[in-house]
Amino acid sequence: MKKLIFLLILLAIAFGAYYGFSEFNRGLEGAGKTDFAVSSTELFTAFDDNEKAANTKYLDKNIEVSGVIQEVSKGKDGTITVTLDGGMMFGITCEMFESDKIDQSKYKKGSKITLKGICTGFLSDVVLVRCVDA
Repeated sequence: MKKLIFLLILLAIAFGAYYGFSEFNRGLEGAGKTDFAVSSTELFTAFDDNEKAANTKYLDKNIEVSGVIQEVSKGKDGTITVTLDGGMMFGITCEMFESDKIDQSKYKKGSKITLKGICTGFLSDVVLVRCVDA
């Protein structure tokens, strides 16, 4: 009986590890589907003017955003953060993983680019995660 319980616990742990690994490594959900296509200044202004309404409209949605790159930074954890101009001091922060085999050569300060990601809200910048090239 103890062996059966041990085997069931071991099986549950293995299943949980597999599920966690597959969720961590899956790509952008619905990468072909875009809920909204906006400019970086339009998206930032929507959050700056009325954060509650913008959250209702954009939060957890696939957003295609176009704008001029203000800054590109690389994190120690393999993330690349591209900040798009929002028309004011702040902008749109687009986070992507280096492991997604993205072409970093086109992410130059001052160049215009279109990215797609999931909007997670507003923290002085509008934040998009799991971004890919649109």
